[in-house]
Amino acid sequence: MEKSELSTARAAVPAGGGSAFVYGAEGEVLASVGLEPGVVGLAHLADLVPDGGTVGVSEGVTVIVAEGLRAETALDPRPFATGANPDFRPTAATANEIRMRQLVEGAARASSALERQASALKALQSAAKQPPAEPDEPAEQPAEQPAEPPQEPPKEAPKGAPREPVKEPPEEGAA
Repeated sequence: MEKSELSTARAAVPAGGGSAFVYGAEGEVLASVGLEPGVVGLAHLADLVPDGGTVGVSEGVTVIVAEGLRAETALDPRPFATGANPDFRPTAATANEIRMRQLVEGAARASSALERQASALKALQSAAKQPPAEPDEPAEQPAEQPAEPPQEPPKEAPKGAPREPVKEPPEEGAA
């Protein structure tokens, strides 16, 4: 890579890191610069490259140089290797942890409900222990109401009318 290309060049560096090498006009290595994992700009290497010199990178590092409005996109897959297990499955401990959290939340809800019931019971008990409040002023006496007129005795049924059935008391020993 030429010195003029460094201003727009980016390097995709794998998780283990990489190196960029500055070569002189005759091909000798003038400098070796370590690169951190990720996408790194290479413009800071331009000051190290002499006239006619070039820059190279270690194996596994992919360089992308923007040319006008286009960019080379041939990426090496190694920079993106994270080491994560693609076949990950949660362990039984994870399922047990979820069940335990649900159990603890249920117990907390039940406990708060019991506390509310206990405080309501205490309030009722304290209200029952207090004597009824006596009024400061005597209650107004109701005006005397006239006695109810005497009720007339029930009339006897006319002759020939059906009689009401008489209920007999249950026999002793009958269950």
